[in-house]
Amino acid sequence: MIILHRAMVPRAIVPLLIALGVVASPITANAQERGQVRLGHNRAWHNTALILGISQGHFQRAGVSVVEKVFNNPADIVQAIATGDLDAGVSTSGVLFTAVQRGVKVKAVAVVQAGQKPPVAFMVRADSRINSVADLRGKSVAIAGFGGTTDLMLRYWLTRAGLDPKVDVKVSFVPFHLTLPSLINRQIDAAPIDAMLEVKARQQYPGQIKTLFNYSDVTNAALGNNHVNGLILNFGDAFVERDRETAVRFLEGYLRSIKAIDADPKKALNDWAVASSENTIRMLEATPTLPSDGKVFLDAFQFEADMSLKFGYLKQPMDLRLATDHSLIDEAARRLK
Repeated sequence: MIILHRAMVPRAIVPLLIALGVVASPITANAQERGQVRLGHNRAWHNTALILGISQGHFQRAGVSVVEKVFNNPADIVQAIATGDLDAGVSTSGVLFTAVQRGVKVKAVAVVQAGQKPPVAFMVRADSRINSVADLRGKSVAIAGFGGTTDLMLRYWLTRAGLDPKVDVKVSFVPFHLTLPSLINRQIDAAPIDAMLEVKARQQYPGQIKTLFNYSDVTNAALGNNHVNGLILNFGDAFVERDRETAVRFLEGYLRSIKAIDADPKKALNDWAVASSENTIRMLEATPTLPSDGKVFLDAFQFEADMSLKFGYLKQPMDLRLATDHSLIDEAARRLK
């Protein structure tokens, strides 16, 4: 039995110790059971439809057996896909882009966490006298991982306000689950706080922190909408080539899970709390938003790729065609009609 536990929500780009072009060996591929998907993720993350797809039986009814493998780091998940130890797994966009440019054969097939409600926000202490982004000059700001979503959002917003992220602000890595206590204890001046941490802040530190800006501010300024790919679902090319039928059936179950969440959001929150053993989930405003078609937001994907390049996390522009495959979820959607 796999024991699932509360862990930080990683948004980091960590060095991927993967050789160029590493894929599953023929032995691994031949030994893999058809109809089975070995999935890397963590029930502590906000990948609600994926978690409920497992716990509520949507994948099983689609004829797919899911073998969960728990990870705390999305880069490790992509590495496991590259070596053939996983068929599928969750990561941030930045982790995927880095892997693809290193030659790893993996693609994004769906979004599993879009915008949270309320959106992830960079917060400061209420008594900090920080009232605008310009007031961050000379201050310390936490991110949950260099090159990850929190980092890219912060650097874009700082640059837009006329600040140089490399010079004017001290950007520091703080594990996501420690951002709130680090902020309260004055170890940092600003920090990203997700929906669950915001609930805990209201309970434990009422009136002590305030929002400076949030993800919606960034995406509305950059894209004119609220699109964000907080977490994405990746399939290894070797898995799709070996057992495309199972890959499509898995996404049939995933789309059914999204539909069930949309039909009864309150029940989805309760089911998610039970499946993740986290009662705080019941106090959330809503589950994270997901598009009904389950597809990665390509405009946000391009923005994330552009920011990764601009801030030095990619060596060359990212061709999204090398990192995305929506043909599987399109086929799954046709079967459900």
